Amino acid sequence: MIIHKGEALATVNPERFFIDSQFMVKVFIRYGVQNSNYALGLLSSYSVFFSWLGFFFKTANRNLELCNRLAISKETISWLQYKFAVKMFDYFSGKWQEDPEYEYTYNLGIQKGAVWELTIYLLYTGFIFAEKGNITKSLFVASKLFEASDYFENSHARAQGYRLKSYSYLKFRKLKDVIIVTTEGIHYTGKTNHIAML
Repeated sequence: MIIHKGEALATVNPERFFIDSQFMVKVFIRYGVQNSNYALGLLSSYSVFFSWLGFFFKTANRNLELCNRLAISKETISWLQYKFAVKMFDYFSGKWQEDPEYEYTYNLGIQKGAVWELTIYLLYTGFIFAEKGNITKSLFVASKLFEASDYFENSHARAQGYRLKSYSYLKFRKLKDVIIVTTEGIHYTGKTNHIAML
């Protein structure tokens, strides 16, 4: 329940999500997180705020290191939450290494039906490829977002696919492609509840 509320609030009202999640973090700290993959997944998701704001990279890194040290099980959605949080941290902090567990993460996301976690993981993986100058890999990741969207019939993954694709074309000055993809993306996203992306 908390995860789904957080996914919705992160898209619609990130400020409220941050405020509401303070309570859960305090509960997890009080009762301990080491025995719960669920708590570790939420704690790693919570670390996104610190790197997303661009101010508290050390705090975000400490949270992620704690989750890694306490060993989230690799077969759980909590691990996918950890992976997308790490990928966002890597993007915002400039640590642009390729993830050797990319294929496993993608397949686990499909298998577990974790479309939101998979979408964010893929989006920031694609952003990193674009920043590193690899349009081929960035567009490949965008195609994986569209694939996940079709598989799960999910509008968020498709809207993020348009976002990544247009960002990649813009990064490489393919302006005709930018106009085509952006127009299509705005038209599609405008029909969904993902207006914050526009």
